Amino acid sequence: MKIIIKTKDYQRQIVRLFRTYKRIAFVCETLAPDTEMGAHLLAHKDRIRYGLIGVRHHATPPKIMTAFAAHPQIRYDYHPTQGIYANIFLFWNKKSWEILMGSAHFPTKYRGDFCQAVLHLSHKQTPAKFRDDIESQIKGCWKKTAQTKKKTLQDYTAQWQANFAKGVDGKSPDSQKVKGKNSTETSALSPASLDSRYSKIAPSAVKPEATSLSDVSWQAFCGMLTEVNPDILKDHMAVLTRIHGAFKAQPKFALLDPEMRRVIAGLPNKLEARWACFGGMQGAGSLQKAVRDNNPYLGEALDNIPLNGVVSRAQYLAFVKKLSHAFSSGRFGIGVVTRLLAMKRPDQFVCINPGTRDILRDSYAIPKSYFTIPRYWDEVISRLHKSPWHGAGMPKNGAESNSEEQQIWQQRSALLGVLAYRQL
Repeated sequence: MKIIIKTKDYQRQIVRLFRTYKRIAFVCETLAPDTEMGAHLLAHKDRIRYGLIGVRHHATPPKIMTAFAAHPQIRYDYHPTQGIYANIFLFWNKKSWEILMGSAHFPTKYRGDFCQAVLHLSHKQTPAKFRDDIESQIKGCWKKTAQTKKKTLQDYTAQWQANFAKGVDGKSPDSQKVKGKNSTETSALSPASLDSRYSKIAPSAVKPEATSLSDVSWQAFCGMLTEVNPDILKDHMAVLTRIHGAFKAQPKFALLDPEMRRVIAGLPNKLEARWACFGGMQGAGSLQKAVRDNNPYLGEALDNIPLNGVVSRAQYLAFVKKLSHAFSSGRFGIGVVTRLLAMKRPDQFVCINPGTRDILRDSYAIPKSYFTIPRYWDEVISRLHKSPWHGAGMPKNGAESNSEEQQIWQQRSALLGVLAYRQL
């Protein structure tokens, strides 16, 4: 049992839980799309078995209700005085489970600069009966409510706009701006804001036990991957395998199916539900536009990276140069660059995100300031490629040409990020 009181710890637990578990049941007094939990529930709607959201005092924005409108397992409690006062989230697989109880409303622009406590329970320390009782309570509350009709949602939206549409400064929340230290102003409840929040927290999970990857052998590296939840490793490998198959069938990025281009870019799509593996890029507005418009420079940039064989420094630089033309505003960062590279050549490149930064800093003594586009090749990739585990040849498995170990070898650099989910 743990008590979470820091926003950063809460964010990391949320990311880890959604990566680890395939089933979710919850009851909460309110839910907004600009919170960590709201963003992840929207991104993983297919995992929700039972969901009950309170709308007392019109505190739940209609936007999230509209987003869940077609979900048969999401219901709302409209009781004006005896509504929901609990926040309970149950995550589970066949043999494991975890629960978050308490306030999930850490600092947001509506609530000021404070945080509240969340109790974290798991199958490791808590009797199974407790978990069963929690699920029974959630399901019981859920059954007492009915699905929301279109007319009910319309009436609620009208009431919300009349009673709650004025924010803390007297302006509509949809028109209020949120300013980050190095960010442009963004609408608090706009898709851009939601996507930005979600992409920033993936996939930094509980920090793994410090191990210097610079010295480990290939077998040791594979052993470290076995410490990851099997479903997490399987999901990440499946995404890379699917992308590789797409590139093998059509090497030109610009000629790929539009939805597959979104999968590669780490954007929501209709083909692959696990698109956010390795970190979602939906917060990168310039990338979204380039993919949507099928910007020719984006395709030409990726075409500079061969699908097989050695990738040279010159080819990397040519990729970066072409990519810069795809973004006329010049706004693209190391996350965008490395996502695209790692998806096409997972054996050579690693995505840079909060989780991999921790691993690379600990294992290769790479300063935080080195995680930039100009230094990525010389300070990150060159060090990675000198490691024994990376330089080892493809495992020999006779006729088993598609063995899991061979697949790991073909995806080894990108899978380094999966180690962020060790020691859960």
